[in-house]
Amino acid sequence: MTLRWIPLALVAALALTASCDGDAKPAAQAPAPTSAAPSPTPPASPTRSGADKIDQIKRGVLVNDDVTTYSGGAPATESRTETLFGPCSPPVIALTGVQFTWGQVWKDKDRFYFVTSVVQGAATGDPQAVVAEIRTTLPGLCVNYSAAGRIVDFKKELTVPALAGVAAQYGWCLRYQFDDGDKAKFNTLCGVIMVRKVADLTLVANVRVSAFDPGDAEKAVLDLAPKAAARLMAA
Repeated sequence: MTLRWIPLALVAALALTASCDGDAKPAAQAPAPTSAAPSPTPPASPTRSGADKIDQIKRGVLVNDDVTTYSGGAPATESRTETLFGPCSPPVIALTGVQFTWGQVWKDKDRFYFVTSVVQGAATGDPQAVVAEIRTTLPGLCVNYSAAGRIVDFKKELTVPALAGVAAQYGWCLRYQFDDGDKAKFNTLCGVIMVRKVADLTLVANVRVSAFDPGDAEKAVLDLAPKAAARLMAA
């Protein structure tokens, strides 16, 4: 048997052909990682001091410039802790852990405008639940209610256009009867409640106006309500 030498170039060509064969299997790829690295834990929100919360509550109250039309340009006559509603003020069970309540009062005795702006801060309270409770309890409580020589009666629910940013709102009007010598007199108080929820407080603002004429009281409180809402949202 005679052995024949195959040229080296032909061997190389045959090897290249085999490596380019369409049936050749692709090289295996490394498997993808089975789990991602854990996300970093966000830092805890710092706990605010009571003083910081009180400052925020105070910032939500109207200021002198907001009330000029109804105060005759006079500054607030009183700065004090206030009840949220004034006379026949119902407790609001939906608000728990009340922190602080702050109010400002303006008086124009010549035209008999009395304006009160109040903000209360509570640890917890769902805005919709707060307003639903007030809407239910206030009309029933303020019926022939006697306060400081005056008889207070719920007059009506007040329609208030939507206030920018607030989570819930409610408006109402009361009628006051009081004696002036031997003659009974009447005046009207109209108010608007608005609620805002922040991280660690539920803020409830109330602006209310008393006037002899019911139309004056309604017009004034509807004018002041958007300003009160803006103060509350900026607090």
